[in-house]
Amino acid sequence: MKTNFTFKTISLWVLANIHTLFCLIGILLVSVGLFLIGAPVGFIGTGAILVTLAIYIDRTSNYK
Repeated sequence: MKTNFTFKTISLWVLANIHTLFCLIGILLVSVGLFLIGAPVGFIGTGAILVTLAIYIDRTSNYK
C-alpha cells in the first residue's frame, strides 16, 4: 500500500498548491505568446515577467 500513500500525498500537495501551478502555466503561456511575436520581444518580456515575480516574492516572503 506504499503506492497508495504516495499517490495520496502527491494529490494533496497538488491541491494545496494549485494556485501556484496555475500561475506557472499562465507565465509559460504568456512567454510563448511573446516568443510568437518575435525572439527579442520574447526574451525581454519573459525577463520582465520573471523579474517582477521575483520582486513580488521577495517583498511578500516571511523569511527575513
